[in-house]
Amino acid sequence: MPFQDLNLPTPLALVANRVSVTGIHPTADSFLAVSYVAEAGVKLLGISLYPAFVRSAPEFAYKIGHALLHADGLGMWDTILREATTQPRAGFLPPEFGPLLVWLTRKRGRSEEDNLAPASEAARGVLSALGLDEDEIPPILSIRDLISVLVLIRNKTKAHGAVGTDFYAIANESYVRAVRGVLVGNPLLAWAWIHLSRRDNMNVRAIRLLGTAPHHLRQAEANAYHPEAPGVYLSPEFSSRIYPCMPLIEANRDCTRFLLPNGGYSDSGSAEFLDYATGTASRVDVEAFLRPPAPLPRSVTHGLESVGVQSNVFGNLPQPPSPYVQRLRLQAEIATRLHDRNHSIVTLHGRGGVGKTRLALWCAHTLAAAEPASFESIVWFSARDLELRPSGPRPVQPAVSDLPGIAKLYARLFNEPSEDLDGFARVLEQPDPITSRGRLFIFDNFETMADMGSLHEFLDTHTILPNKVLLTSRERAFRGDYPIEVAGLDRAEADELLHTIARDLDIEGLLTPETIESIYTDAEGHAYVMRILLGEMAKDGHYTSPKMILPRRADVVNAVFERSFNKLSAEARYLFLLLSASKLKMSELALIIVLGKRGADVRSAVEECLRLALISHEPLPDGKRAYAAPQLARLFARRKLEGDPDRLLVQEDAALLARFGALGASATTHLPQEDQVRRFVAWCHADASGASPDRLRYLESLLALTAEVWPRAWPELARFRRRHGGSADEISYALRRAVEELPFDKDVWLARADYAQQVGDEQTRMSCLISAVDADPRNVELVRDVALELCRYVDRHKAEIPRARRGVYVASVRSHMERLADSLDANGLSRLAWLFLLENDQTNALKYAMAGHQHDDKNPHCLNILEKLGADSGVGKRQEDTRQ
Repeated sequence: MPFQDLNLPTPLALVANRVSVTGIHPTADSFLAVSYVAEAGVKLLGISLYPAFVRSAPEFAYKIGHALLHADGLGMWDTILREATTQPRAGFLPPEFGPLLVWLTRKRGRSEEDNLAPASEAARGVLSALGLDEDEIPPILSIRDLISVLVLIRNKTKAHGAVGTDFYAIANESYVRAVRGVLVGNPLLAWAWIHLSRRDNMNVRAIRLLGTAPHHLRQAEANAYHPEAPGVYLSPEFSSRIYPCMPLIEANRDCTRFLLPNGGYSDSGSAEFLDYATGTASRVDVEAFLRPPAPLPRSVTHGLESVGVQSNVFGNLPQPPSPYVQRLRLQAEIATRLHDRNHSIVTLHGRGGVGKTRLALWCAHTLAAAEPASFESIVWFSARDLELRPSGPRPVQPAVSDLPGIAKLYARLFNEPSEDLDGFARVLEQPDPITSRGRLFIFDNFETMADMGSLHEFLDTHTILPNKVLLTSRERAFRGDYPIEVAGLDRAEADELLHTIARDLDIEGLLTPETIESIYTDAEGHAYVMRILLGEMAKDGHYTSPKMILPRRADVVNAVFERSFNKLSAEARYLFLLLSASKLKMSELALIIVLGKRGADVRSAVEECLRLALISHEPLPDGKRAYAAPQLARLFARRKLEGDPDRLLVQEDAALLARFGALGASATTHLPQEDQVRRFVAWCHADASGASPDRLRYLESLLALTAEVWPRAWPELARFRRRHGGSADEISYALRRAVEELPFDKDVWLARADYAQQVGDEQTRMSCLISAVDADPRNVELVRDVALELCRYVDRHKAEIPRARRGVYVASVRSHMERLADSLDANGLSRLAWLFLLENDQTNALKYAMAGHQHDDKNPHCLNILEKLGADSGVGKRQEDTRQ
């Protein structure tokens, strides 16, 4: 049956039961029944988010309730769901909702084995049956995207007769699979849904809403709950809190009928509610949501509503930042880049709260006051939707959010006749018509703009010098601009900021060199975090360790990282969580090895995390990079990891990363990248001692992954396989790859020669010995020993190797040996002479036999060759004993 295998809460189970009872048929009725399941599932998600914000963001909770009760279509539910699970709103969700947030927003790769891929394919199939071309179908990278596509399907099929009967024959089965995608694995549906009320004796009456037959809880269990009013409550997994879902869901006392909002809100304060299990509608009084939601306040950096003279320019700049700490190096670099004639776009990028906006404002006011003025006008566009206030992050109303809004705001500020994009493009392309000076356009919080890529492309295409664009952004996502990284304050800047804030808070007495050091170290120079830490100290009235304060101020840490985290791809997200969990600085090679077994593109993931300022890097002594998650990021990631479905995998890989060894705190104590990998390889060998067969296979796979990215592991893999019973083919393969990847390392050639001798492959052994000499031709002992083996080999195979072909075997070793003749003893010179004899070069054979005889006139090998050459010039008639 389509949904019978799922444990659904009763409000949804009753709806799904309609489909389970009737089955799926190629009819409009079957399609409608599945649509009701989809609608009810989406609406339960929206309803659950309303109580989640009641405490942390009551104004937004009211907006959710008002929007959902007034929504006459499913599109508004999708909009609210997306807004509530995106920054800045998502930062106000309680920790218990973390697993739900991850499940909704996590971007899945195509290779991930979860329910999204088949559900996405099924949804695309339905849209194709509706006549949409491939490029018209929105991408589905997350469950949240899948929900949007289901809403699109519902809207396109809602009108009676919108599709023909053939459509249902094609689409109904796929539609079921697509709807299952938002039900299977949904954390919300696994949480406890309970109807709570009080009996006449005031005891709590609790009904667990699970399946089509909800059941009463025992009185002892019911007494654990303390309902404020009768109705449906939600209790997340591992949480003691209950969240009231009223008035967005209504239920009768017996819990056989559940009503969900269905629009139709009237001026009298009632709205239509629908029982999706039966299809019957009712009017419900929800007068509490009659008032429209209050608009969000503006940011203090919103920008002025009109253009005026500001020092020596026309502009709408907000007030200069106060207090402000001078950041001389950055200020000088920004000024230089805004005055040059090379880059039309300059981007200040870095983590949220590090001071990008303050820096941009200070520089803008400095430019405005300069004489002569560099620009005719400076225009400020604020896209800020989250204000980082001393009391904590607060949502605010952005001045602009997309390109059309930017064009309209500029036209309004400067009384331009055209508000369209062509008009704004002309402004970007031309200097001031009177003074011929350029205009400076500043876009603050650029990362919050809709369709950021297209907007950046528009600015890059149309901004022509002397006009300039300055962006502040958490994301360094584009090429063609000039990037300036804004990191944490240096120590002197941080000291100034801390003392300034402490004076304002009247807590200067709490600032000692030790407390300043502690705050600076734990905040990593992050300006906003240091402000918050001092504010908490002012409230406590004494110094409190930042390590105690930061975990309880999750709102602050979320404000810094949440937006960037939500933009990560699945692989980059995993990498960030892994580095945060490992607490180590790790080389790129170590990450490639560990994540290689997950099939991850590590280099792309690293670049993505760096671009979003979620990880940092520093050089190793060998010039390679080491990567780490900053301490603040680790605090953020710890909370994310608790509800992440990959938590156990991340912890397993973090333990594996530790085997490469922790890197020191300063660059001088860092291990070079190759030393880290050698340490890891040594651990693999050590851990194999006494290991089970499964463990041996696991360690072997790690060494194989290591070898693919670090060739020096191939001989180690061969050694591992030889020691632990690998097959001949596997050992031979590892040794062959070793010599292919390391052709100038004599040891790998000798290792392959040794194994060839073990398995009786004489030809491969001799070829490897010759290659070992080629790899280290100055090694006198090696060349001398290989010459002996070569003489013996050719002697044993005289019949198969005619004299004319012997040069193929002996020429390389003989030429190397000839260059070492002055370093050879009598035995070595006799072997060189014999190599010449094998090629029938009697002249050189005599030369080196005589040289050996001069070294040692009693050397039997030299005497034997001399006797052979002197007694008979046909050397083939007599045999020389080559066992020297």
